[in-house]
Amino acid sequence: MSQDIPRPVLGTIELPAMGGATDALWHLLMRLAQSIDVPWTLVGGQMVMLHGLQRGRPSPRVSADIDTVIDVRTEPRGMRRVVATLLALDLEPAGMPSPDGLMHRYVKPGTGVAVDLAVPGASVDVLVPEGLGPTADVGTSLGGRAFPVQGASQALGRTQIVPVRYDGIDANVPRPDLLGAIVCKAVAAVVDYKSPERHTRDLAFLCTLAEDPFLLAAQLTSKDRKRMSAAAHKLHADSATWRELESFGEDGRATWQLLTA
Repeated sequence: MSQDIPRPVLGTIELPAMGGATDALWHLLMRLAQSIDVPWTLVGGQMVMLHGLQRGRPSPRVSADIDTVIDVRTEPRGMRRVVATLLALDLEPAGMPSPDGLMHRYVKPGTGVAVDLAVPGASVDVLVPEGLGPTADVGTSLGGRAFPVQGASQALGRTQIVPVRYDGIDANVPRPDLLGAIVCKAVAAVVDYKSPERHTRDLAFLCTLAEDPFLLAAQLTSKDRKRMSAAAHKLHADSATWRELESFGEDGRATWQLLTA
């Protein structure tokens, strides 16, 4: 049985006009948010962007894809329903499964890229929480399966529903609260060996958005603290990343040091 999708907890956010690929990406994201009927949450670069725009701050890094975590624990057949939605939105698998069986990326027809490469246009990655049992239904397309992501369970548990309006389109977009987003990116900075720098940049930016760092620190669980501690060395106090954030960098650095203490 499906769990009721949480009600919106924030006022409507009117997003500014975006150009080029970002515009296409957000039109697709709005359609997804209107169409997916199982519990899920937005992570990755669009999560970071949404947190920033809620506070009038554009994210310094632009991401070219949409990362979705599907709550297959709450809705065991949720992945099948999400895949059906993606196909109905005229997306297709990005390619055959990788050697380890992953096929988690959907793209516009004709994109034709491998699942582990950056996509030069709107694409959707379907992800699942870590630690699922062997019987979990995480199959996608072409015999592949979704990608398990560490930190995804806490992101789902901290999800808020954000009413968003973009280009005259309204949708309720689920995304983790600020602490959930920070923990997500801290984990990613540690486990992503290919490009950890993008996660540390996102981490630093998210830390500059904290209005009450002490409240965030008080909400950390013991598991959160282990994860934050493991990521502490990824953002040194004298990192150039803080300087890139100009006047916001000092407050962001103080927040990061508090959360990783």
